[in-house]
Amino acid sequence: MAIAFDSAPGGFALSGGTTTTQSFTNTAGNLVLLGIDLNTSTVTATVTYGGVAMTAHPSNPTDISGYRCQTFYLIGAATGANNFVITLSSALGGSAVPVSYSGIGTGSVIDASNVATSASTTSLGVTVTTVADNCWVMGFWRNGVGGTTPGAGTTQRGGAGNNLTWMDNNAAKTPPGAVTITGTWSPAGFGYVQAMSFSPTDVITVNANFFALM
Repeated sequence: MAIAFDSAPGGFALSGGTTTTQSFTNTAGNLVLLGIDLNTSTVTATVTYGGVAMTAHPSNPTDISGYRCQTFYLIGAATGANNFVITLSSALGGSAVPVSYSGIGTGSVIDASNVATSASTTSLGVTVTTVADNCWVMGFWRNGVGGTTPGAGTTQRGGAGNNLTWMDNNAAKTPPGAVTITGTWSPAGFGYVQAMSFSPTDVITVNANFFALM
């Protein structure tokens, strides 16, 4: 089964307290992603979708402005309307933007990932070198200026109206290798992106002892 974009309705504001609940309709996807922008580096988030804990991107450092950006993913997410429940370590404002995809291997994990940041730029790209065949690469951008638009080889999904944006390469990468996705904005300002790839194929663990007995 091939990977395909499912849904990206736009961003939403956090409540300003320690908990935000927001409905998101996952039409047909089995991968749900959520990017969060927090107004300080000292606060961290945990997220559930449909009551199931989401996993944080493996790298969530503070961006160049002192804000914290975090991205979360859930494979095998429930379809239909379900709630994100975002819990912060301290009461704080911020914003978030979701997106979903179908065709992800249900036993998969992140295939590869990378992070890029700049103190002042109008274009920020990130390269992810995929491992499995037919992966898609997705990235969550934040900038200090406004809306992010896609560069070459990049398709915009959610968050067009603010400085948080999901984008992807909109294609299966075969054979595996380097994929670069790029966001642009104007005027120059800081930028930050967390990117990752997912495979349409389940992870299969081979038992070497089985073959040794053949």
